Amino acid sequence: MAPLFRVAALALGVVIVLQVGIAAGAPVSSTNGYAVADGAVDGNTTMTIALQADGDARWNVTMSVSLEDPMAIESFRQTGKAFEAGDSDVLSIETFRQFGALASQATDREMALDNVTRTASVDNGTGQLALSFTWRNFGRAEGTYLYVDDVFESPTGTWLDGLAANQQLLIEAPDSFEITSAPKGFTNKTIRWAGPTAFEPSYLSITYRFDATTNTPTVTETTAGSVDSDGSIGPVPIVLFLLIVGGGSIYVFRRGEFPASDGSDTAADSSSATNDEQALEAPAQEPTDAPADGPDEQPADDTDDGTDAGSPPDRELLSDEEYVEALLEHNGGRMKQAAIVSETDWSNAKVSQLLSSMADDDRVEKLRIGRENLISLPEFENEE
Repeated sequence: MAPLFRVAALALGVVIVLQVGIAAGAPVSSTNGYAVADGAVDGNTTMTIALQADGDARWNVTMSVSLEDPMAIESFRQTGKAFEAGDSDVLSIETFRQFGALASQATDREMALDNVTRTASVDNGTGQLALSFTWRNFGRAEGTYLYVDDVFESPTGTWLDGLAANQQLLIEAPDSFEITSAPKGFTNKTIRWAGPTAFEPSYLSITYRFDATTNTPTVTETTAGSVDSDGSIGPVPIVLFLLIVGGGSIYVFRRGEFPASDGSDTAADSSSATNDEQALEAPAQEPTDAPADGPDEQPADDTDDGTDAGSPPDRELLSDEEYVEALLEHNGGRMKQAAIVSETDWSNAKVSQLLSSMADDDRVEKLRIGRENLISLPEFENEE
């Protein structure tokens, strides 16, 4: 099968130069003031797909080219006017409509591309063309889940078989959605690919889940544990992140699995619920002459050994590997893999890949128990 997407790269203007900028003797074909030529000056193309909760997607395709002299700038401006009027073959919407037709045939799902806009600009010697449009029914919305997978299929395989050099593809999650499955790692819920690279059929498969708690960044609560593969419920930690504006610091307060053990807070302060922040700070300021309730006072004694003894690690200051190691240390040196997924809020694929890499570097030990992986620090295994 011919590589559909890379054949279309020239139609998109991936490799373009102005006629006035072509090296002498380069083979070219003229298109509205542009010459398309392999091996000439490369243009940079970025395709950004911003997903929406209903399955539609807003595409933004931008192409940038360096303009080295006033003649090139003037020629680009003329081409930009033709592009904005829809009279240019560069970044043609018809190319994407052909891709949409192939995807519709493969998925048996009605699709359409509309709300098309075109802009052209020149800034600091760089010309840019931008094509934007809405692709209807790009993803499949099923309950609280959104799937982006079959849309890249065609009747003969896939219409997106790779990226050419100087191309990149970004897929952004909808607001209030989390990525639960992805073919590679991601940052800030955005997955990025840079060319040159090839895509096998069915490689581009992403699953999202609606999460209403993502709109409350200053307070994060985990109220339910992860379900292990054997059906049991793991630990149920509650983690509160409080931003102290005056000091510019983030204080992390972790409470145990059983809220009833917080009786010492009530004994130290019986005021109304408006004093919640004072109650959180009470363990560090608890007087030694508090009522002698025996075991109820033990959590406060433990925190006297160090300011971080009762707090989970701050991931903002650590790499992924260091954060996993800190989590293991915080939980006694050993955790189930499912608990690490729940604690980090990363995808199963990312955690599995990260732990395998760490195991290869002898930073963790992996032990298979039934259908569950048990992860531990090497020094923990040695102590055993």
